[in-house]
Amino acid sequence: MILKPVTKENSVFDSDYFQELSIDNRKILHHSLHLLMQERFECTMKFLQKLLKEIALIGILVITSGVVIAGVVLASHSMNELNNATNSNDEIRVTLLNNAGVMIEAEDTRIYIDPYNLSSNYSDYPADAIFITHNHGDHYDITSIDLIRTNDTSFYFPAVMIVEIFRYGANPVVPEDTFEINDFNVRCFYMYTMPGSDQSSHPREFNYTSYIIEINGFAIFHAGDSWNIDEYVQLSGEIDLVLLPLGPGCQTMTEIDVVSVIATIDPSYFIPIHFTEEVKESFIDQYNDTIEGSGCDIIDLDSFESYTFDPPDITIDPTDETTDNITTDDTTNNTTTDIGSNTPGFSLSAAILAGVCLLIWQIKKKKYDSN
Repeated sequence: MILKPVTKENSVFDSDYFQELSIDNRKILHHSLHLLMQERFECTMKFLQKLLKEIALIGILVITSGVVIAGVVLASHSMNELNNATNSNDEIRVTLLNNAGVMIEAEDTRIYIDPYNLSSNYSDYPADAIFITHNHGDHYDITSIDLIRTNDTSFYFPAVMIVEIFRYGANPVVPEDTFEINDFNVRCFYMYTMPGSDQSSHPREFNYTSYIIEINGFAIFHAGDSWNIDEYVQLSGEIDLVLLPLGPGCQTMTEIDVVSVIATIDPSYFIPIHFTEEVKESFIDQYNDTIEGSGCDIIDLDSFESYTFDPPDITIDPTDETTDNITTDDTTNNTTTDIGSNTPGFSLSAAILAGVCLLIWQIKKKKYDSN
């Protein structure tokens, strides 16, 4: 029997057409349809397996990229926090110790000047450098020095202190010497009392030394035991913070002499050192208005009390495009950073996501090209 052509009007599923077929032809047709359906089923299953594999691969890539992006964003945030912490390290912390002793901390560097009668807990605050102004017992204190020294501590003593220099392997200095401690510039300056008198306990010819420490443009002057000396004219307008003695009883400047030195040097801040509590209170009561009227703030510290100075203002280059998100708060003169679209973490995250998408497209293209 000749089979009729299969058309829309005459399909194998048409009951009349199927009835006209012989039993053998029905079996052949049935078997053919079974094979066709089985082949279609197998092709469908293979397609579904490939599809599931691709979906699984895409899912893994998306999850992986998500983890990577999250890590990058967190790392970027951590870097911002670290930068903020670093900025906080730019602050300058000044601690008044006993007598004329001072501890200066900035940028992970700790400098002591004339440490005296320190408590035992100061062994937890080791010195990077120790400066001594002269060899009097209330300025050069072996017990305190040994408490804060380490194998890496640098020592700077007046050159006249020969025995003491030998004891600590110190660097001998005289007025006008300069050196560096990490990134800090240090200048040795003059320190003497009662010029022209043979009764001076701090003779000029001994070349005792005061110290000027410059930290990122912020200059600190520690006068040691000094008189109101002529050389202070050289420092006019060059110092931000002065630490001056109030006496009494050691031939240093006192009362109106201190006011005169402040007027000559013209600093922004003044911290009294080398005083009795009674003398300090009397001095501040009598001269506070005069000193602050000249534009200098008195910072009244007790022993072992600290004051933190903000870092100097940041100068922004207007041609530097990376500073677009830096704004200045005029009320505090502090610089703050706005985290915006220019944050490196976000740019890197976008690049990673784009790379993942490109990888997926390449994999799919390769598979379909092979088919």
